[in-house]
Amino acid sequence: ALSARRPRSPVRCLGGTEPLKSRSPRSIISVLISPGTTRLPKYYPVFLNLKGRKCVVIGAGREGAGKIGRLVDAEANVVVVAPDAQEPVPSLAGEGRITWLRREYRPGDLEGAFIAIAAAAPADDNELNQAIALEAEERNIPTVVVDVTRLCSFIAPSIVERGAVTIATSTGGTSPALARKMRQELASSNVIEYADLAPVLSQARAELKSRGLYVNPDHWQASITEDVMHLLRQGDDASALATLFANLLDGDGCGCPHPGCKMWDGDTLSSRYSGRKTPAASG
Repeated sequence: ALSARRPRSPVRCLGGTEPLKSRSPRSIISVLISPGTTRLPKYYPVFLNLKGRKCVVIGAGREGAGKIGRLVDAEANVVVVAPDAQEPVPSLAGEGRITWLRREYRPGDLEGAFIAIAAAAPADDNELNQAIALEAEERNIPTVVVDVTRLCSFIAPSIVERGAVTIATSTGGTSPALARKMRQELASSNVIEYADLAPVLSQARAELKSRGLYVNPDHWQASITEDVMHLLRQGDDASALATLFANLLDGDGCGCPHPGCKMWDGDTLSSRYSGRKTPAASG
């Protein structure tokens, strides 16, 4: 026979002893989001060209090693400050692809840095994190302090990469877990298939430029039709390019005022012509 179980205590809210289920949603929210809650800054999204630029990473544990790998991929001049390190740091240092200073952080380590990443201390180690953030501020160096948003002057987004396309998502530091969830959903979504079009679109764009032709942005959107995607999925890049280019040329010189275009219905750009290789012009 099953032994008698002790009754569970009612779940209680963070802000008091009243059972959670007996409190209104508004009162629960008012406890979780107090009037004194610090508002996070509005961030400006940007992609940086780090090729050849000095990037200092302090700490080479799990968090630091992951960021170091991405900096190497970006062809940055990476300097790592850490007494110990996880892979791939030792291998990268052995290959001469990064500089590894096998010691603890010292004031002055950020001299000449373009950006800095602090990943050496836990979030509650205020002394070390604040020392790094202070030096970065004094030197006007953009800095990430891992898991301490208030000490960051920039934050790194969660990304999905496919070919030449990178999709970055960020919650502004409010919830890294949500950013990771969005990354996972995007990675498994059909939307990411459009990334495979990048080389074809680049070729079409270059050809238009060589001919001195301008195509309205609306035409570009409408020209990425389902038949183009179908050919690409079949591995027929040449036919996909030819179909795309025919669609683009059909919109050349329609004479419609920028940015509008009578030739396309802006609400149904791609779906309207999804089964036609060469839409008929009406503008």
